[in-house]
Order: sequence, then structure tokens, then C-alpha cells
Amino acid sequence: MFCLAGLGGDVEPLVERTQAAERVLVIDGCPVACARKTLERHGIEHEWLELTGLGIEKCPDLALDDDEVATARQAAEGLLQD
Repeated sequence: MFCLAGLGGDVEPLVERTQAAERVLVIDGCPVACARKTLERHGIEHEWLELTGLGIEKCPDLALDDDEVATARQAAEGLLQD
């Protein structure tokens, strides 16, 4: 897991470690894709998962039910199986 705020803040050691990662999965809560855009700005290759596209509604308290967590996990695992 890497610090998205550090990437957005151009903290060079964090950018370098993320660029050197074997694989990166970025998870955004909505189609605005702030996390994806941050990685793209640094030229970091990644897999992308957008939760609202899976039917998981944004919520400020991160109170996801078990089904939503399972849905997100299955989608992430599916992306990483390639």
C-alpha cells in the first residue's frame, strides 16, 4: 500500500517506490478518478478499479456492508489475476 497523498504532493521517495512496484492497483470511489489521475501524472502503470461502477455508493464514513466489501474484493482479485 502506498500513500496517495504523498504521490499527489510529489514526495519523491514515495513516487520512486510506487514507480518501482511490480504491480499497482488503484481504487477510486467514483468516476472522477482522482487516484488514477494522480498515478497517471507520474507515469505509473496501474490497474484501475472504480467502486461506484460496481454499484457501491460513496459514503463519507466508509461504512461498507459485507456484500460491498466482497464485491470490491472480487473485482480487485479479478484484475490482478491477469
